[in-house]
Amino acid sequence: MGVSKVPSMDMCVPQCPEEWELSALRLVMNPARLSMLRAMRDKPMAVQEVSKQLNLNVGAVSRDINTMRNARLLLVDDSSARSFYSTNLAEIEKIACHVLDWLKNS
Repeated sequence: MGVSKVPSMDMCVPQCPEEWELSALRLVMNPARLSMLRAMRDKPMAVQEVSKQLNLNVGAVSRDINTMRNARLLLVDDSSARSFYSTNLAEIEKIACHVLDWLKNS
């Protein structure tokens, strides 16, 4: 027979956001990267398209897209000759909710 145990209050407190989540949020808080995420929200775009649409240096856009992809902020479709990137809204929302839960309930 099992013994009933009341869960401790510690189990109800959300875990502190992980370092990768905080790093991802830092990336989002950069105005140029935030503009890139917004541009790629509605349609997948290649690096050159993002650069042209936002009038940003293609090298900087390429670097930032790679960094945001590694941080789970972007999805990639590389099934064709060029890679197309789109904003990973579900992951960004999940990270933001985790941070908010932790701030509200810790």
